[in-house]
Amino acid sequence: MDAPIPLKGVVLFIAFGTMIFIIVFCFVKRQITRFTLRSSHGPHAVIGSGAPKLLSQEIERRLRRVKDILHEPRLLNPESEEKWMSDAATSNDSPHFVYRMKAVDGLALLDEEMRKCKPGLVRSSSIQLKSYLLEQRLNGPLEGCKLELIDKFSTCYDHARHDPKVFTQADYQQFMDLLNHLISHLRLRSHSCYYRDSSVLRPSTTTSIQTTNDLVRLDSID
Repeated sequence: MDAPIPLKGVVLFIAFGTMIFIIVFCFVKRQITRFTLRSSHGPHAVIGSGAPKLLSQEIERRLRRVKDILHEPRLLNPESEEKWMSDAATSNDSPHFVYRMKAVDGLALLDEEMRKCKPGLVRSSSIQLKSYLLEQRLNGPLEGCKLELIDKFSTCYDHARHDPKVFTQADYQQFMDLLNHLISHLRLRSHSCYYRDSSVLRPSTTTSIQTTNDLVRLDSID
């Protein structure tokens, strides 16, 4: 028969097992508490959490307005353009980024011409350029403009602003040619609208003569 397990060994086994269980339990509890506190407070403090109520509300209002603030700054000035072009000529390298910035800045010329045709017209930066131009074609200064011209111009502008492919001098020249066609269309339409409005406001010669004859006839009757 097998020899019975000594009582001393059983006691030591139970003691070591209890001790290991307590150590593991304390470690796990500490980690759970730590992760709970971290997730509840978050990595950052809430802006304006300790401020008075009115100030906290004003801070939240201004933070909500941030997503609506959009601005398209001018990317290139004449001094920088001249410097970069001279450096590129010296190093025999094509300044692709300069043509890209000039094309993006060139859109301001189109906005200016459209405001001349329709005062108060503002292009929102949050709207895609193609959607905006198509809207102005339906009911705006670009009415009657060819869809192909708008599509090519929008594609060329998106290439300059968003596409990672190189924007070469030929691409810039194509962009400016399309821009000039759009501006020419706007100016022609503006002139035609001006002459049409002038003809409406100008009194008719036949009506003036008829009115004068009627007055003369009334005087003779009196």
